[in-house]
Amino acid sequence: PEQISPENWPDLVAVLDLSGMARSVAMHAVPGAVAGDSLELVIDPSHASLQGASAAERLSLALAARFGRDIALRFREAAPGSETPAAREARIAEARRLAALQRLEADPNVRVLLEGFGGQLHRERVKVLADAPATGGNGR
Repeated sequence: PEQISPENWPDLVAVLDLSGMARSVAMHAVPGAVAGDSLELVIDPSHASLQGASAAERLSLALAARFGRDIALRFREAAPGSETPAAREARIAEARRLAALQRLEADPNVRVLLEGFGGQLHRERVKVLADAPATGGNGR
């Protein structure tokens, strides 16, 4: 049977039916102790304000729906010992942005435009569209 662990928490959060504060709590926490039907979530003190009773109840209900049993949640404020789903998403997004930036800088057409018009690439302004394909190309 599927278990709850820090390693699978980001993937589990992605498939849970969560929104709003309940999703925010799950995104900024990692499992600590798991014992039977009890789950301790470790949440960084900087995100502790997210852990309201309503959000915890909605998260508990989503976990119960996933596992077919009630899951009792408790929170512990501390620095998470592993990467939270939010930190993972930020890391992946930054890696995609840097890869896109490298492709732009290596693109001969971009180089011709920059050199021909005395332009410069504003590295900090490069953003990757959420639905953009991971491969290069001109969309054809």
